[in-house]
Amino acid sequence: MKISACYIVKNEQENIRRSIESLKNQYDELIVIDTGSEDGTVDVVRSLGGNVFAYQWQDDFAAARNFALAKATGDWLIFLDADEYFTAATAGNLRRVLEEASPEADGILVDMVNFDADTGEVQDHFYQARLLRNWKGLHYAGIIHEASQLSNGGTLSFQRVSSDLLQIYHTGYRRSLSREKAERNLHLLQKMVAMGKPEVELARYFCDCYKGLGDTKNFLRYGWLEVRQGKRCGNYDSRCYNVLLNYYADREDWDSRESRLRLCQLAVEQFPDLPDFWAEYSESLFQWRRYEEAVEAASRAICLLDDYDGMEPCQLLREKEAVEKLLYERRSLFRKRAENVQEYSISACVIVKNEAANIGKWLANVKAFASELIVVDTGSSDATLDILKQHNIRYYRYDWQDDFAAAKNFALEKAQGDWVVFTDADELFTYPASIPGALADLVLAHSELETVEVPLYNIDADNNGALLNINRVVRLFKNNAGLGYYGRIHEQIVDLASRERELVCMHGGRMMSVEHTGYSAHIISGKLARNLKMMLREVEQGANTELYFGHMAECYFGLGEYEKALNYALRAIQAGCQAKGQQGDVYWLALEAMEILGYEHEDKMAIVENALSVTGEIPDFYGYKGYFLWQQHEWQQARSYLEKAMTLYEESFGCVAASHFTQLMAQFQSALADCCHQLGDTALARRYYKAVLATNKWYDKALLGYLDTFGDWHDPEANDFLKAVYHEAAEWDQLMKLLYVNGFELTAEDGGKLAYMEKQVPEQLQEALAMNIQYLFVGILSRRQDFSSAMLREQLELLPLPLRSVVYTFFGKNELAGEFAFSDYCSMLSAVLRWGNDDVAEVYINMAERFGENNMVQVARQLIDYEKYELALGLLGRIAADSPAADAQFWFTCGKLFFWQGDYERSTSCLLRVDDDEVKDSEFASYAQWCKEKLGV
Repeated sequence: MKISACYIVKNEQENIRRSIESLKNQYDELIVIDTGSEDGTVDVVRSLGGNVFAYQWQDDFAAARNFALAKATGDWLIFLDADEYFTAATAGNLRRVLEEASPEADGILVDMVNFDADTGEVQDHFYQARLLRNWKGLHYAGIIHEASQLSNGGTLSFQRVSSDLLQIYHTGYRRSLSREKAERNLHLLQKMVAMGKPEVELARYFCDCYKGLGDTKNFLRYGWLEVRQGKRCGNYDSRCYNVLLNYYADREDWDSRESRLRLCQLAVEQFPDLPDFWAEYSESLFQWRRYEEAVEAASRAICLLDDYDGMEPCQLLREKEAVEKLLYERRSLFRKRAENVQEYSISACVIVKNEAANIGKWLANVKAFASELIVVDTGSSDATLDILKQHNIRYYRYDWQDDFAAAKNFALEKAQGDWVVFTDADELFTYPASIPGALADLVLAHSELETVEVPLYNIDADNNGALLNINRVVRLFKNNAGLGYYGRIHEQIVDLASRERELVCMHGGRMMSVEHTGYSAHIISGKLARNLKMMLREVEQGANTELYFGHMAECYFGLGEYEKALNYALRAIQAGCQAKGQQGDVYWLALEAMEILGYEHEDKMAIVENALSVTGEIPDFYGYKGYFLWQQHEWQQARSYLEKAMTLYEESFGCVAASHFTQLMAQFQSALADCCHQLGDTALARRYYKAVLATNKWYDKALLGYLDTFGDWHDPEANDFLKAVYHEAAEWDQLMKLLYVNGFELTAEDGGKLAYMEKQVPEQLQEALAMNIQYLFVGILSRRQDFSSAMLREQLELLPLPLRSVVYTFFGKNELAGEFAFSDYCSMLSAVLRWGNDDVAEVYINMAERFGENNMVQVARQLIDYEKYELALGLLGRIAADSPAADAQFWFTCGKLFFWQGDYERSTSCLLRVDDDEVKDSEFASYAQWCKEKLGV
């Protein structure tokens, strides 16, 4: 058996002697490919009996290795880098290992230990293919991180040998050289991508390079790109998991906590036998207060560590005894915390009525922590009760008495748990599995605790899950005979025997946060009208009106009655009855109403100063102060307050008093960007504008402000950014329309259907303008609007007056809407159905009700052309069967809709109500016949 030892070298005088000497008496020929050494490398090799071949470096490691292969004549090949060498304890075993190799093995995997020669610190170790049979057709592919393969497409099989038999030390990643190597490797990787190699296949290597260069953004991007591909049965597949976990474990921010947990879950799923990931998972679970799961994960790590002998490197084995001791200590701590959790049982309670859309999600959410579920139904007529029965959930019936407290107290009478969680069906804990542990920790630290206040994130499910605001509310409390709810509406948990007594309350923090979708656009108007009606009745019956001022202001504001909203907000401020931590709500309502109603700067600033004195260090009112100063062109002062607001928000997200800052973020950040621009800091201004557009690409103030920072929006930097953000053809088209409407000069080269309008002949221009009005109209309806926005006002002025009224009505701004006819509404119906999303179409179609039932039928017929069958049936379903509008045309339309929905029996039932003579439509007989065929009649 002949063995060829092969190297690719350049300026390796310091390393090459040690590497070759580690192979002493183990090879028969030494092949060294020199790619341009300028030191004594070549002389060292020749002094050791090596054959040196000069090779012109081509930025291609595979080509260099293949050149070496062409020179090698051995049966086996040893391929080492100059900074790799066999350990003294194992070097003498090399020839014996090759002689005893399995006949089926094409190569040998050897344990390689990477350590920093500058510090002596071991970085990691993994198995590498450094020994290969010299088969015909064997070659390398890939200009960097090259892989061995066969020309005939066959798969190479490898045999792994114990580190006791063979082990290689590698010093190539010493810190003093890491940046230089990372830059070289990155260049070669980018070259491979340019040559057509899919970037995703090189993700792990890009991750390593960017980590070495300190580029965190790209390091994380490529690390996750690699992880999301899953285990690929390659060599050291766990590497990216390790480097990412090391990054997140050293950080305390919330996003890193979430990423760490998600990554641990993926790691133990992909590498179930690797103890490192179970140990890391146990620590992450502990961080998330999931103590029982942490005990299980630590136990798994201990068990696996005992006899681990897997392909993936186990870093814990370096100091096995110390690691085992630490794992036992940590598991003991986890177990004590888990025992504390078991001391408390939790009853999850809810009252429902027609909550079919939510109850399933609520059940899944609370089952993660509750030992008992109490569901009280107040008269559901939808599928709510069927869903409960499907889940084998017992429920209690309760006759609704227009009293939320009474219904909730009825549920409390049934609860047996030590603690009660009482949420609405549209409220879900963000981290339900963490609730028992987080609660147990609070009780352990505060034995007198009675209630727990949690952050409530109000989410608009109709606007891509946008965060509307954050409140602080009590959702957990101790279950004893003294505590219960008080108040027909906006009920509060109190000591029923002494309502004035302040209950012992702690803030649960972000880990106990709740997400609430009940304020989504399609729901909120009905809720606000209901709540306002109940509060007005309470006031008429002599209730303490001061307690309702803030809630009434909220209702009036949501219903578009801004004068009344401002009146009640100011009265609430004067009364001072807002719950602790929620005082900011009424100030927000007052300021927003004043902004919409056009109040003077001094009036708004007076409210802001009052808010700052009452609410403390929350970001909202520093933001408002800066924003109002920005309106006055007080650039420097405005910038100072806006920057403070941003800092406070970043430092306290989720753990502050009631806040609407997320809703205000784009508005405030755009103002801050403009301040920077006005003060000459254009680079920072652009950065702020781009941050806004990263979360809302259609926020016009940010988009137009960003472009205003350039002398010409065709500037290459601006143009490159726009093309990156609005990369879809439809988005670019919409962008061009928006720029055109706002006076930007467009050319045919810019693309978009409006780019060359001014060059068209008058007839074409008139047609294009009509189309532009439709685009503009649908665009306005498709975005959440700030009606105080100067940009919106400019856009509305481009619409005919009746269409402006349609827009105001669409958004519930009835006090701003004038009269408009059914024909005005219909003129935009087809545009809404063509270009609007489903949510926009639904709201617009529902507006048809204002024009009477006959016109509703006409709209439903038009919906058939656009295959909006469910929306059409929903519209017609509001017309009673005995209504005069329920004529032959009505029933024929219903029949067609049910037919296209596949409900042939109901379609037939509707068509039977129609006489042939009543409908002069040749389609009628066709539909009747088709139904018969479908039903086999």
